[in-house]
Amino acid sequence: MTRTALGKTYRRLIPVALSIMTNKLNKMLAIGGIEDLDAFGETVNKTKFLALIAPHCFKCAAEQLGIDYKFVDANGYDTEVKVTENGLEVVCKVEDKMSLMESTDSFATGNNHSKVKDYIHFVMKLQNVGNIFTSCFAALIDVPALSEGSGWDDTVTKTGNNNNGFSSLKILKEDADKIEVIYGKIRSARKYIHTEYEILDA
Repeated sequence: MTRTALGKTYRRLIPVALSIMTNKLNKMLAIGGIEDLDAFGETVNKTKFLALIAPHCFKCAAEQLGIDYKFVDANGYDTEVKVTENGLEVVCKVEDKMSLMESTDSFATGNNHSKVKDYIHFVMKLQNVGNIFTSCFAALIDVPALSEGSGWDDTVTKTGNNNNGFSSLKILKEDADKIEVIYGKIRSARKYIHTEYEILDA
């Protein structure tokens, strides 16, 4: 299954990319006289800043590991990752969603304008202390295959107010087989699947 091969690739990428991101934060913020990531205050501000540097960090990690990974920022997906499945090379188009968050019932948050339903999603939720990432949940989600009732909240359609707000990616218990967990665990709650973080090595 392509999603499984892709999951193994991300399992290799993530720790190296996060280490690069910590080193980059240490250097960049020191130049500006900023102590660490927490100086940005609210979680949404920290997430926005990380989103600027994460693609470069993953690209550097891929180069170190010899993984064919391209950040393309195309219409509907962010990256192209080449994996080998049954001896054949397959190029996977992936939408990236990364955030710092405490929530366990949502797999990702995204701007109302940037919701994508046509490609596999790589979701990564991080918790931090300063510039160090202490725990992580990461998974690949086959969004196009999700059942009705799973997926992105559609607050724009419901309210008619396109206010540049945020939506949540939630997944029904029945769609557990559409999730390839990379870091952490999933568990069933009343209606939706919840996530559990994995503590990372310091």
